[in-house]
Amino acid sequence: MKLKMFKVILPVVVFIFASALCSFTVNSDIPRVAYYDDPNIAGVQEVTITCLTCSITGTGDLCKIQVGPFHYQLYSTSDLDLVQNNELKLIVN
Repeated sequence: MKLKMFKVILPVVVFIFASALCSFTVNSDIPRVAYYDDPNIAGVQEVTITCLTCSITGTGDLCKIQVGPFHYQLYSTSDLDLVQNNELKLIVN
């Protein structure tokens, strides 16, 4: 009897645990700070993005933000072009 109960309960517990773990590890939009240079505004501008497809290790096109009619390149630090590989790029699967 105990063995049958164990065979029934163990898969249910494993399924519940796996479902809970999956819900905690699902990709969700995580706020990230990015920087850009608007020539009409003094200094480097900071913007919060929730785009998971932009990363320093990305391999696709450059990540950009639209401000009014203009598009600006996004960077991972406020040093912009002074740091090598500072540009945020789209992650291509």
